[in-house]
Amino acid sequence: MTGRSGRCRSQRLAEGRTDVTPALSGTGPSALSWGCPLRRSRRGERSYPGRVYRPSAHFRRTAEERRDQLLSWNREDTAFFAAGACHILAFAFLETYPEAGFRAMGLWPRGERDPGHVYVTDGTWAFDHGGWTRPGELLAVTRAAEPAADLRPQAINAGLDTFCACHRHRPRQRFAFDPWSRALRYIARFPPPSGEP
Repeated sequence: MTGRSGRCRSQRLAEGRTDVTPALSGTGPSALSWGCPLRRSRRGERSYPGRVYRPSAHFRRTAEERRDQLLSWNREDTAFFAAGACHILAFAFLETYPEAGFRAMGLWPRGERDPGHVYVTDGTWAFDHGGWTRPGELLAVTRAAEPAADLRPQAINAGLDTFCACHRHRPRQRFAFDPWSRALRYIARFPPPSGEP
């Protein structure tokens, strides 16, 4: 957003300014106004000043993090909910905002029986480890990061426990600590969907 100085948020950030939080006017993700144009990074990621959507593949766990749940748990929240607990975040979001019109979606690699990433969407906005993103952007950036996977979005029509059992995703009780409360704290960092209190 351009401030009194006529500079956009990214310019003020570069100058070391700290008063560069996004402007909120109303509620919901559509209330975020960064005020500067969309840009593309060298790696094809779409970015807004101060924000770049990084696909879940960017945060893929190491073999050691897959074996050691404490090591996996100790990653920063964005990495934790991008790779290893995306399904927990999605279902916690659905429980937090049950009337907002969102549904769980998975990105299935061609020929695979299990999704590689889980997020929620209402068709206009998507929410995952990156916060609020347009569904088309999420899909385009994720496909660009893994072109050979030929990722296909598909609705998830099961509850968390059934989903985990059917699609080789870790259930809540098999994490080092409670991922649900961590997911709720992470969700609370972002504006609620439009129409929510």
